[in-house]
Amino acid sequence: MKAKKYNRLALIILALFVLFLLLLKNTLLVELQLNYIAIIGFAVILLTVIVGFLLVPTHEKKLFIPKYYGYGISLNPRNLVGLAIYISLLLVMLQAIIG
Repeated sequence: MKAKKYNRLALIILALFVLFLLLLKNTLLVELQLNYIAIIGFAVILLTVIVGFLLVPTHEKKLFIPKYYGYGISLNPRNLVGLAIYISLLLVMLQAIIG
């Protein structure tokens, strides 16, 4: 139940962020050439890490954990390797936004 609530909240935040970004793109950011896909990808990865920290118990240290929503496995942000992978993905997205 807790996982569904956090996932819904993350989806609502992401939807509001995308709508806000589209609003800015058509008004204030008309002159700028931004990579909007990279910005949205950065937001998705960041929300995934935040929700992962909220849902994964602190004692769980495996690299791959079962997904809380849907089937399959996911990276554990509480594992050092998993956190390093998430940070590297965020840095790649930032590089795509800036460069």
